[in-house]
Amino acid sequence: GKRGAANCKAAARHLERGVGPSLKSPEISTPVITNAPACYLFLSNDWNYEVCVNQYIRQFRTDGKAYIVAENYLGFAHRVDEMSGTKLQYQHERRTVGQSIQDAFKSKITSSAFDSNRPVCMNNNVVSRFSGGTMCGATGKPREAVVKFLCSPDNTEDLPEMMTQITEVETCRYEVVVAGRLACTLLGNQYEMSKEEFHAFFGPVLEVGKQQRENTRLQQIQALEKERLRLASEAEKLANKLFSTCLLYTSDAADEEDSVDLGGRRIIKKKNKDVV
Repeated sequence: GKRGAANCKAAARHLERGVGPSLKSPEISTPVITNAPACYLFLSNDWNYEVCVNQYIRQFRTDGKAYIVAENYLGFAHRVDEMSGTKLQYQHERRTVGQSIQDAFKSKITSSAFDSNRPVCMNNNVVSRFSGGTMCGATGKPREAVVKFLCSPDNTEDLPEMMTQITEVETCRYEVVVAGRLACTLLGNQYEMSKEEFHAFFGPVLEVGKQQRENTRLQQIQALEKERLRLASEAEKLANKLFSTCLLYTSDAADEEDSVDLGGRRIIKKKNKDVV
């Protein structure tokens, strides 16, 4: 509807500013990624991907995650000039992303060349286009990519911070999906996908999350029952110990001196004296 379209445009404007958290990746060493604000690392079995919102998308391989041995740029966007100055570790030297791009393209990449690559609303989804990437040997054209940002509805506590899906839809043309709580933050929490799309994309993850919650609850119940049985056993042992050390004699036959009856009353017995 009109409201959804308006919210989508507002979310696109928020994304254009590139306001997003920095997410450090524990899985890979810092010298091969920038870790700049609004730059996010996606790992896969073949290539690793670094998506820097409004700047560039980079795919790279590492040698044991120590240094970069292969690298391609999938495209650039309207704020590419703001690339991080962090020096990355390549096979023979350390150099910045900007220096790496100059070496690859034999010229400096400027934002003005990609001014049209700004976040827009397309089919009621926020997308960003990245173009002018590393030349593709198979097609003779530069690599390019489209990134779709999917913000999920409010009940997302079971979703991970970030979910990604990277597909090479055609040779050297890529589609990247960024979803989860991170996408909502990048969109300023101003836009949500439809319920149908939400369940289609997140359904399997939600099912896993539900099963994990049920397993956790079962483990908690079992732990509480185990603790209850332990406390009951301790209480029984303590009661037996107290009973064995505090036996109360109330029989007249047991003691002719002062004694106590079951009601706790003191019974005073007087001995009869014979009168001569």
